[in-house]
Amino acid sequence: MDQSVIHTLKTNYKRELIQKMVDGDTPNVISFLKEMTIRDAVNIIHSAWAAISKVSLRKCWEKGLPMPDSSLSDDEGEKSDFWGSTDKDIQDSARQKIADFLEVDEREVDHHLKMWVDEDANLPTAQEKTDEDTSQEALARGEPTPSEEQKQEEPPSSAPSTQQALKNLQVVLDFWTSQGKNLEAIQVETQMRKVREIQAKQQKQTELASSS
Repeated sequence: MDQSVIHTLKTNYKRELIQKMVDGDTPNVISFLKEMTIRDAVNIIHSAWAAISKVSLRKCWEKGLPMPDSSLSDDEGEKSDFWGSTDKDIQDSARQKIADFLEVDEREVDHHLKMWVDEDANLPTAQEKTDEDTSQEALARGEPTPSEEQKQEEPPSSAPSTQQALKNLQVVLDFWTSQGKNLEAIQVETQMRKVREIQAKQQKQTELASSS
């Protein structure tokens, strides 16, 4: 499959993509790719898949599942597919392959298939964890339980003042300056300027409120 159909699909996709780019009015390849959407890609894949011939598909399956002669027709009383094989032909060929793989008689294949299907029948599926389960797992790993985490949470503090922000930013500025990081220092200075603007607005609002 990977060496035939998928390879053919990729080749067809590249051809359709190049054809779409040639037919378009974009000035260059980069502009064309930037304008591509997921819908465009899906449409190209659809065209590329439709261009794969029935012969390629048949040859792909024949590598792993040999098919009988395509001369078989609907006259046999069974509906055949596009390469002339009936459902019974495919089932018989698959059954023989499984029997050879398991090294068992072909009559025992149904029994083994049923065993495979029922292998996981009694296994539990997805299950929601309770708070108790989470607490037990946390204790086993030495981590705090959800209730302990809530106790450890500190009450929310008030927002820092502009004066505190400026003080902390000054520390950061001094650090970047000492490290020779001019770009980072400029960014911190920009932040400090914005904080000072906020500080000036707050002071003006305070003065207006006190004068009224």
